[in-house]
Amino acid sequence: MRRALPLLAVLLAGCATRAPRVETALPPTPASLQRFTAGPFGAAPGAWWQTRLGDPGLRRLVDAALLNSPDLEAAAARIEQGRAELRAREAERRPNIGALASVAGSRAATAEGFGGGGDLPPGISIDRERVLARTGVDASYDLDLFGRLRADRRAAALRLDAATADAADVRLALVTDVARNYVSAAAADDRAAVARENVAAARDLLSVTRARVRAGLVAGIDEARAEGLLAEAAANLPLLEGERAARIAALTTLTGLSPAEIAPAVAAASPRLNLGPPAAGVPSEVVARRPDVAAAIARVAAADADTAAALARRYPSLSITGSIGLVFNLLGSVFAGDPFSLAAGPSLAGPLLDGGRNRAAVAGARARTAEAVANYRRAVLGAFGEVEQFVALAQARDRQRIALDRLAAANADTVSIARVQYRRGLADFLGVLDAQRELFRARDAAIQAAAAAADAELGLFRAVGGDLPVGAATSGAARPPAGTSRAPRSRQP
Repeated sequence: MRRALPLLAVLLAGCATRAPRVETALPPTPASLQRFTAGPFGAAPGAWWQTRLGDPGLRRLVDAALLNSPDLEAAAARIEQGRAELRAREAERRPNIGALASVAGSRAATAEGFGGGGDLPPGISIDRERVLARTGVDASYDLDLFGRLRADRRAAALRLDAATADAADVRLALVTDVARNYVSAAAADDRAAVARENVAAARDLLSVTRARVRAGLVAGIDEARAEGLLAEAAANLPLLEGERAARIAALTTLTGLSPAEIAPAVAAASPRLNLGPPAAGVPSEVVARRPDVAAAIARVAAADADTAAALARRYPSLSITGSIGLVFNLLGSVFAGDPFSLAAGPSLAGPLLDGGRNRAAVAGARARTAEAVANYRRAVLGAFGEVEQFVALAQARDRQRIALDRLAAANADTVSIARVQYRRGLADFLGVLDAQRELFRARDAAIQAAAAAADAELGLFRAVGGDLPVGAATSGAARPPAGTSRAPRSRQP
């Protein structure tokens, strides 16, 4: 028997070379999406964030948001859950040692019940009542011939990678939302400042017009028109102040800071944020920086590992078990005889008739793999779509910003000339009135265009994965495709 045990172990180890292996290839990137036409980054988007969004007020708000966000706390809790699961799976691959202690009593009805009936031989008696106490140590070790434990451990590690990437995605969304609301608040603040300047200019124009009316130089209708211009300018101010307050309230929710702490940073901010125009020639591999794509890749690999583990459960498992301890009869002489007990040997177990449970588990695991692949395709296509969208939008809004800046400068010159001519009696009041209105509209539109350009750049910043380095969210077990044209492959038993 002792010679047969090593032979049995060798035979089972040979079977382990046919352990189930599952590897689902990710779908290739469509050829039409293998390269972007333009983008803002080279190889280091973090440098873009640090240099171009290095506004001190924004940095303070971002730091507060990262510190106080409940969404990040929930993401961190999910990471801890993944780490706990990974530790549990790693522990299953180590020897399991446990201690035992038990007390059990028994009582036989009659002595004739032993040995199939009849009287016992003379001089032989059996204790009808016993109280046995057992104590000792049990140990077992699963040899994991077919890789079930290894597959479970790999799946847990990949799910931890996915949770880490999800947390990075939450962080990226939080940073982008703070920056967008910060830019919008700064734009509303600047627009309100322009509106106040317009109110002051309209009030000054009304004063000049009234003086000219009293002097009989112009008709009284010019005074009414000047009053209308002042009322129009004053009517825009409450809406802009309300927009600024709404954006500050949104920042309060995101950062946990009070409006009184946020308002000074917004007042000192610029809606432009010095982002600059995007550069050309960014490769399609930039989507690998996106945490949601990294998470989708990790979940496909985790689903493959779950399928391999489900397949391995259909094969026998071999364990080495042993126990050592003491057994005492508490009703007799406790230390009589030899209380020492020892047991050791291999244990082979496997399913025979399970009613199709293992087959159903494998089918479910493969279905989850198919779902993970579909989710990966959706993440990749969505990433390419977002990047293309924000590249075009950023370029268009940057051109609009430049044009509106020029228009505002031209209108400012027109107002200056019209005012001088009006004071000298060389132009009528309608020319001044129209020039003043056009200047306010152009300045307001220029500020909005600058904020819209910054918002598009921030959307592009998020679309390409923000300031995360390539592969930072994964452990390297799953690699994103490089946009090749290879066909999907699947190796599943």
